[in-house]
Parts: sequence; structure tokens; C-alpha cells
Amino acid sequence: MSAGEVWLDEAFLSLQGEGRETGKVHLFLRLGGCPLRCRWCDTPRSWKRQSHWELHLKDETLEMLNPVGLADLKPLLDRVLESYGFKGFRPVLAVTGGEPLAQAPFLLSWLPMWPGPVMLETAGVSADTLAEVVPHVDQVSLDWKIPSALEKGAGLSNPAECLQETAKAGVATSVKLVVTEDESLEEWRCCLENLAAVAPGTCVWIQPVTPIRGGPLPPTGEKLLKASVAFSDLDIEIRVQGQMHPSLGIQ
Repeated sequence: MSAGEVWLDEAFLSLQGEGRETGKVHLFLRLGGCPLRCRWCDTPRSWKRQSHWELHLKDETLEMLNPVGLADLKPLLDRVLESYGFKGFRPVLAVTGGEPLAQAPFLLSWLPMWPGPVMLETAGVSADTLAEVVPHVDQVSLDWKIPSALEKGAGLSNPAECLQETAKAGVATSVKLVVTEDESLEEWRCCLENLAAVAPGTCVWIQPVTPIRGGPLPPTGEKLLKASVAFSDLDIEIRVQGQMHPSLGIQ
């Protein structure tokens, strides 16, 4: 893929609904294409690169052509901010997917040109690639995937090595573990033990899955409480938090 273009899925303004930044206004840039197939994914259309993408302004949605040239992207994102009346202030740009690291040439070329704070949301598919990208972001939100959650690409996500890379770079990193009712506490604990081993003291958000049609159900509150107590011996800080934006009826 050319470093001078990017395949997008959508761009929109909303409240961050997950992790450390919950409740803050973010400008979301969702990239198209992902090698993973999470069975609870709420944006499966972003698995593949599409011919068109959506630019969500305050009062209308525009259908745009892919791919987008680097020089064209900032003016398009500025249109989103201007439609909401932003003047000068730039909210955090949340680069998400899909899997952003799958378009690393774009990230390396374009992120240094963005005049505001950036958060990278990634499943950690490549520690080497993340090591190149992380100097150009202000924070990382790392999705730690439970192996049974992946229908495809189970061997591609390597969050442990990615955590080591963000620590080396001194970039603030939060970890999210999406969980479902049909997974065992042993599966959850295995992931959290690995996390505690490579990054003791890390704050990890255990996030009950948001139900989608035909997808897995979220764990019961009783199971989440039981897990939080059972995992209290691990050298990590555990917080349980569901996605906020679905409950508010926003994107």
C-alpha cells in the first residue's frame, strides 16, 4: 500500500465510550481493513477495505471515495469539527479500525502532520510496527484479545510485546479485555496473568461485550464481581466498565 493514501471506513465526532478517556469528546478516524475476526466485533464492515467511506458531519453524512490522499485528509476532518462549531480547539484524534497497524505506511507519513493529540486504538498485531508508530502518538489503547474470541487471526495479536514497546517509548497505555458469558474465568485469568507478567501495575479495563445480533452475550454482574475478587492477587489494577456510547444512543 502507498504511504501517500489511506483506506477509510468512517470519520465522526463522538464521546469516547471506553477505557481511560471515557466521556471525553474524540474525533474518530476509523481505518478499513483488519486481519482479525473477533466474533463480537461491532463494525465487521471494517474488516475489508471498501470502495467508499462515510464522513459524518453534524447534520449529514457524506459518502466518499477510497482511498484518500494524505493532503486531502486533514481538510476533511476539519469539516467534521467545523460542522460542530469547533474553532481552534482540537479534541483527541482516536485512530481506530479495523486495525490501524495494517496501514502503517500511512500512519508513519501522516500522523506527524496532524496538529493535535492522537490516541491509537490497536489489537497489537505487530510489536515491530507499533514500535515505529508509537513515537507519533500521545497514548495507546490496547485490546488484549482472548484467543477464543477470534474466528480468524488468533496468532496475529501479540499485546504482550506491544506493551513492552509502549513502555520503552514512555507512551501512556491502557489495556482493554472484552469478555463474554460463554468464556471461563480461567481464560480471562490466563490473559491477565500474562499482562501482569510483562507490565505489572497496569490498569486493565474488563469490558463486558456489547450484544450484537447473533453474537455472544455479556457476562452477568455476578460473574464480573466474582472475577474481580478472584483476580485481586494479580499485580494489576482491574476496572469493570461497559461501553458507554450504546447506552446513550450515540455512535
